Amino acid sequence: MSSKMGRPPEAREATLEAIRELAAAGETDGANGGVATQTIAGEIDRGRKAVAKYCRRLREEEKIRRVHGLGPNGPRPSWLPVDGDGGGE
Repeated sequence: MSSKMGRPPEAREATLEAIRELAAAGETDGANGGVATQTIAGEIDRGRKAVAKYCRRLREEEKIRRVHGLGPNGPRPSWLPVDGDGGGE
């Protein structure tokens, strides 16, 4: 995926695509969580801070929603697409 990334609009679209794909594949946190920011960052080969920024923007655009689940170290926020593509809620 990283080869398709350029400026922030393309990066946000790659982020959204990664969230949809990872959620559909079940790569989500436990207890009805979504896709963790660090998981998305690894998928699109971007830093966690950049991905968090893209996620906030996508949330403002109502393309994703923030949920909480259980990560490896306890509860944490994560992300799911609003269109219902995969995920744990």
